[in-house]
Amino acid sequence: LQMYVDVRDLAVAHVTAVTTPEAGGQRIIVSSKGTSSQEIADLFRKNSPELDSIIPSGKPGTSSLPEGAFTISNQKAKKLLGVTFRTDEECFVELGKQLLGIEKASA
Repeated sequence: LQMYVDVRDLAVAHVTAVTTPEAGGQRIIVSSKGTSSQEIADLFRKNSPELDSIIPSGKPGTSSLPEGAFTISNQKAKKLLGVTFRTDEECFVELGKQLLGIEKASA
């Protein structure tokens, strides 16, 4: 299970923290949530069928950890900084498309 944050959400959190006096001296977890490699692979396969031959299928729809085995709280980022996190699809599908574009450009 990996914790992640979209770089665009992280940028908003940083700028907002600098301009929010109440954020001074605080430790704020800026992470959307946890996700597994399987969930990321499932998103790629769902949204980019042309990648089926290079994205391992694994065991679609499963997770390697039991529910709640590892959690974080991003409530401070939401309440204090007003961060609204992007969805898994927004984050990973767009990242995948960018990586494919980089790969094509360098070929």
